[in-house]
Amino acid sequence: MKFIPVVCLVLCTLAVSAQGPRVAFRFSPLALVDEPSFPTIQGGIEYSISSRFSWFNEFGWKYRRSYYETADTTWHPNRGFKLKSELRFYLGDAPRRMEGPYLALNAFFTKDHHTTSIIYFFQGDSSKRRYDDFGVIKTVSGANLVFGIQRRYRKHQLVETYAGLGIRVRDVFTSNREFDNDRDHLIGWHHPNLHVNRNRVDATTGKTVLLNLTVGLRIGWK
Repeated sequence: MKFIPVVCLVLCTLAVSAQGPRVAFRFSPLALVDEPSFPTIQGGIEYSISSRFSWFNEFGWKYRRSYYETADTTWHPNRGFKLKSELRFYLGDAPRRMEGPYLALNAFFTKDHHTTSIIYFFQGDSSKRRYDDFGVIKTVSGANLVFGIQRRYRKHQLVETYAGLGIRVRDVFTSNREFDNDRDHLIGWHHPNLHVNRNRVDATTGKTVLLNLTVGLRIGWK
């Protein structure tokens, strides 16, 4: 956690040292309701290196529990953060600074502390229904190749949309857990369900490598 103030200081230094159109600020409204992951107040700074290249950094802080975090017991303080750093290359014959379509490569890291609640059949026996509340610490790191479009409206307002694909490494650690994946059976629905999927992830400890799809919207000021 000690590196968070350092990252914030670097971002602020870039903003102060930049002049004119070399810096743009971003806010991610969809991050406020990111229930599948965890909701954050999230913003970033883009610094123009040249007419084609820029460096974007983003930070989000968990400000409340996710809708799916329903446990009454608190095994861990509910907190989390998200970090992202991205190098962008703007396309086009004569690109304007930080405007138009772009390709980017980013790296990201998230960490989430929460308590989850699951229902399961003890030893797979449907007559033995158990409830389990346990603490979860989940970290996710990875990288994405991104395509986005940044448009300017009026004089200084920006709207950005993007989509990308990459990989992520998820690492889950639990505490005070009674459920055993090898012995018990998690109760859920047969059709896809975000709540059940979160419970299954929270109850599976260790590292997992997965594909990562990212899409989003940002609004900003240049």
